[in-house]
Amino acid sequence: MQDMTLPRLTVAFLARAMLLAGLTLPTFAPEISNTAIPVLMSIALLHLIWVPERRQLLRQPAGWMPLLAGLLLFVAFSLTAKSPLHVAAFSALIHLYMVVPMAGLLTRLGDALTLDRIGLFALAGTAGGALAAAIDVFVLGSARRPGQ
Repeated sequence: MQDMTLPRLTVAFLARAMLLAGLTLPTFAPEISNTAIPVLMSIALLHLIWVPERRQLLRQPAGWMPLLAGLLLFVAFSLTAKSPLHVAAFSALIHLYMVVPMAGLLTRLGDALTLDRIGLFALAGTAGGALAAAIDVFVLGSARRPGQ
């Protein structure tokens, strides 16, 4: 298979988009996050397939264990399902199985991916969630607890 390495700027954009969708958006835009994450994970999966050196991640326990866990969960869902919808619940755990492609994409950032930068995405998500809660309570007058 031909090595189809993505350009560094594309990888940086996709990795930052993944961090944004996973750490920032869930607190105040979960619908966008829930759509963006599987799309970005699928792109990351294609990247994992196209770039041979990224496939080494599958040889590490952190790479193959989530896939084994997913297989076991799929078997368990299949054996205990009362309807096809019960087996479809397996897809709600897609984030578990796509850890390796995400890691393959994020490792391409190298030294640019620091704990400080990851923390900034999480901090932005926390601030966005706090802002959304403040607007709900102080502007829209939503009760903080039922019966209040």
